[in-house]
Amino acid sequence: MRAGTLSPSHHAPRHFLRHHRCLDVVAGVDRVLARGRGALKHGALSLIALTAVLLAVGAVAAWDLTGGKLLVMETASMCPKVCVGAMLAERPVRGPLHVGELITFHPPSTLKETYTHEIWRIFPNGMVQTKGVANPNHDPWLITRSDIVGKAAFTVWGLGWVLKVLPFLAIGVALWVSARRWIAEKRRWEWDRTWMTALWVLPMWSVRPLVQVAVTGLAPDPAHVHWSIETVVNTGILPVAFSARGGQSPARVGATGVASVAGPPSRYGAPLLHEAVSLPWWGWAVLGIVVLSPMAGYLWHLGDGESGGRRSARSLASRYRLARERAPVHRVSSEHVAVPAGQGRAA
Repeated sequence: MRAGTLSPSHHAPRHFLRHHRCLDVVAGVDRVLARGRGALKHGALSLIALTAVLLAVGAVAAWDLTGGKLLVMETASMCPKVCVGAMLAERPVRGPLHVGELITFHPPSTLKETYTHEIWRIFPNGMVQTKGVANPNHDPWLITRSDIVGKAAFTVWGLGWVLKVLPFLAIGVALWVSARRWIAEKRRWEWDRTWMTALWVLPMWSVRPLVQVAVTGLAPDPAHVHWSIETVVNTGILPVAFSARGGQSPARVGATGVASVAGPPSRYGAPLLHEAVSLPWWGWAVLGIVVLSPMAGYLWHLGDGESGGRRSARSLASRYRLARERAPVHRVSSEHVAVPAGQGRAA
């Protein structure tokens, strides 16, 4: 290199350095997107779904093999302690029973049905009387130890909804993964998105866990003539505001919450109840993200099948790379180059 000539890496103008840094950032983003695209292309989503379903099925099978049983609460008689949609893990009864324990049993009048209530009273002769937490009175029957199916080991709120749709999810994921190998490679991402959407929407539509209401009591309202008071339970996942047509202001309760709503009777005799989801602004934002998450892939891949963001990032990176290759060599005057003492200037 002749004296008086500098490479672009020495004393380059600031605008060139900014272009160089921007190129590095864009290239890094492009690499991240390429890795994510490669993972999705090789079926990462289907493998994650398959692993989750296998773990869930394995947990259910392991509990059954150890003598236990997993149940789903179907009614509001035990709300708010163990409400609708809760998973109940029970074990066979061993040892003495105690008041307040949660047991599953067959009532004497209907041996084909199964109830889960608390022990209300134990008589000296061993007979057991039960009661639901949400019920104002104890159950009208007495049961023996032989009628008891099991005793609750623990409960998990909301997990019963997953347990109810687990067979559907297992079959769906099995079909998704097994058929994926026969799908053309360029169509596999669309295949994955379709199955993800179906496995999210169909169970939600089937069991409807977000908003549910149960009426557990009805009594006259002493403060208003001809009015009634309904005791209602929010058996869904989201917080709800209850109101009666022509009645009092809405009562807002969270999941498993109990409220009393007063209002005039409808033509059916009881107040006409209305319920609506009650969330703060950030709750609506989170709910929107969760509900629209299956469509994220569709929104991301609008156009001709390739992400506009990835395409623009790749195009931008190419332009900066080309600009870097074509960047002129900056020269400086020889007067600004230091020359050691005793040496002449180079020709």
